[in-house]
Amino acid sequence: MRGYRESRELLDSVRRLLARDPTWIAHVINPATVDSKICLPANRRLRSNYAFDQMNADQRKQKDMTWTLRVSTCFTQLALLACLSLAGNVALGSGFGKAVGPQDAEKPSPVGQAGKKADDQPNAPSPKQVTDDYVIGPSDVLAINVWKDAELTRTVPVRPDGKISLPLIGELQVSGLTARNVQRIVAERLREYISDPEVTVIVQQVKSRTYVIVGKVTHPGSYELGKPTTILEAIAVAGGFLDFAKPSKAYVIRRAADGSTERLPFDYKKVIDGRNPEQNVDLKSGDTIVVP
Repeated sequence: MRGYRESRELLDSVRRLLARDPTWIAHVINPATVDSKICLPANRRLRSNYAFDQMNADQRKQKDMTWTLRVSTCFTQLALLACLSLAGNVALGSGFGKAVGPQDAEKPSPVGQAGKKADDQPNAPSPKQVTDDYVIGPSDVLAINVWKDAELTRTVPVRPDGKISLPLIGELQVSGLTARNVQRIVAERLREYISDPEVTVIVQQVKSRTYVIVGKVTHPGSYELGKPTTILEAIAVAGGFLDFAKPSKAYVIRRAADGSTERLPFDYKKVIDGRNPEQNVDLKSGDTIVVP
């Protein structure tokens, strides 16, 4: 605290000198020309100019050196403080040393090992999104790539009648087929126009087969059913249970072809304990998981 007070007093003295004489900075080179009565701190001033005049040359030189040292120390401290402040601003601006809290942690994604949350946003083609034996249905989106032919390469949705439209080929029935079957048919049709066409067909978005999970889970909603998914996997994809959920009373509503519904119980605690593994069934398109 003492050093801080002295530094403040020196700074006040410097401000007063600059206000009175802007050319005072030139006196730093020759401190003997500075009025010691103004520059020295209040509690260190000489009692009178007479006492200062009575000093010999050595004493004056020592006083001047002491004052110069104090001023230099003050400016050094100010420079260090400025450097530290600048470094802190740069660190904060670049995010260096930022603590990662719960709000910055990676949030549970609706995309998991069981599927992807169904929405209207386009997704990049992913051959691992569905299994090889996935059966294409209406509303699915196919990415058809013909090597070295940008005009034939395109992304097409499957119409409600189960067909797609392609250049040179026209309409093609794809509902009920796998991506590999469609790939083979497209290649055969294009051989009439292209020599040895190389065709790749990928199910880009699964919209014909979905399941719904509602209730007290983190991410309720509709999810794609592109590959076999159990109830336990579906709950994990939805982010797990919320507080005050009743996982032991969860159940699945399954609609049959004749329009009737079936209720399948699911006791989460017993399933994870291995007592009722048969309740962890594979979901079917149109199933609804309810978590009370």
